[in-house]
Amino acid sequence: MQQITKIFLFSILINLPIGNQAIAENTSETDFVRPKLNPVMPQTENWADLQNYDPDLTGDLFDSIKYIPLSDNDEVWLSIGGQIRSRIETWENFGANKSNDDTFVLNRLLLHGDLHMTEHVRFFIQGIAAFSEDRELPGGNRTLDVNQGDLQQTFLEFLIPLEDVSNLSIKIGRQHLLFGSQRLVSPLPWANTQRKWDGISAKLDTETLDITGFYTHFVPVQRYTFDQEEDIQFWGLFAEDTYKGSDAKWNIYYYGLNRKGTAFNGTTGQEERHTLGIRLFGNVSDTTFDYDMETAYQFGRVGSGDISAYMFTSELGYKFDFKSYTPRIAIGLDIASGDDKPGGNVETFNQLFPLGHKYFGFIDLIGRQNIIDLYQSVSIPITPKLKASFANHMFWRANENDALYNAGGGIVRAASPDASKRVGSEADLVLKYTIDHHASVTAGYSHFFAGDFFEDTGTSDDIDFFYLQYAFNF
Repeated sequence: MQQITKIFLFSILINLPIGNQAIAENTSETDFVRPKLNPVMPQTENWADLQNYDPDLTGDLFDSIKYIPLSDNDEVWLSIGGQIRSRIETWENFGANKSNDDTFVLNRLLLHGDLHMTEHVRFFIQGIAAFSEDRELPGGNRTLDVNQGDLQQTFLEFLIPLEDVSNLSIKIGRQHLLFGSQRLVSPLPWANTQRKWDGISAKLDTETLDITGFYTHFVPVQRYTFDQEEDIQFWGLFAEDTYKGSDAKWNIYYYGLNRKGTAFNGTTGQEERHTLGIRLFGNVSDTTFDYDMETAYQFGRVGSGDISAYMFTSELGYKFDFKSYTPRIAIGLDIASGDDKPGGNVETFNQLFPLGHKYFGFIDLIGRQNIIDLYQSVSIPITPKLKASFANHMFWRANENDALYNAGGGIVRAASPDASKRVGSEADLVLKYTIDHHASVTAGYSHFFAGDFFEDTGTSDDIDFFYLQYAFNF
């Protein structure tokens, strides 16, 4: 853990300008167009164009490791990168439990190597080391916080050209899955560890349409031993519109899930769940309005009970086109079904593998199960590098006969038919300062105002959450 902290401090030092050797965000020495660093899906970065430039003249200290030729014909080359991230968190009443007051530090190091063996074959490997310092909450370190050295991704990819404007890529091995809005499938980059799956995926990439099919087993984190897949099968198809000439975009998807030993509001047994969904989003022509609508329906079985569940979300945004800056305001509604009665058939929506942190408040007290969320948000670019955002969520249980679930799918409070549906509200304030294309500093404060449901079912104390995060990507 001390080594991770030292690396973190070193990353701050190398990011500071030193005379004329400061790292340039937009290079003037060459016309090289630098790919955007993507710490969540680094396998999407393509640094092949660096073969035509001298990395000492492109204005970035790290360009020398982004393209390392290993053959005379430039067909074999290696790209190296990663992320160093450190976050301090302070909690009061964490998880709606007053004994969970704590302050701790989460450190994470990601390193990857992208070996292009030919134009059509590559091997990608990514390692992770995630640590928690000074955490004293009951139960010790969570699996979300600690993974003391492991393989995050390792796969072979085969690229098969089909036509001038289409390709088929096939990945075999451990990999991230990220689809669409990440409401249902995400690697969960906010967490100190990240999700991963073992299996195969194939993507057909055309000029106007991308289609991805996959069959995988989920790989949960084992904090102190090597991560191994469990008998949680996850498969599906995801199609997305990539036509650049339209303001309106769409996603259509099917996900299948099979796992043992599940429980939903008194119904237990093996879960086989199928999810059909569609998302429509984009800009309203000739205006600065934007919209995002997504709905999904689930069917299948849990034990001897049938599944019938749904979710719906919609957001309408407006961007002010002022001369010096463009703030955006938005209003949205999220609904995820809950169960009508304990036992028997299941109407609780399963949020699968979500990026819930983005959509239901940064405290992560609320998940996309048995919930109604009416929210408002505003984002303001104060300067080109500093952005402020604020969101307010108002929560109700969708069905009084079902529990309140958190962002990880766990039960916060059990079902209580006599308790109020009003869960409470949450206010989130975030400030993000982008130092350059490598580094950023983010600070956030969130407050959850406990509603009548908490008072009716036990303690009703509010929750406070503050964090300060530094991230360096290379």
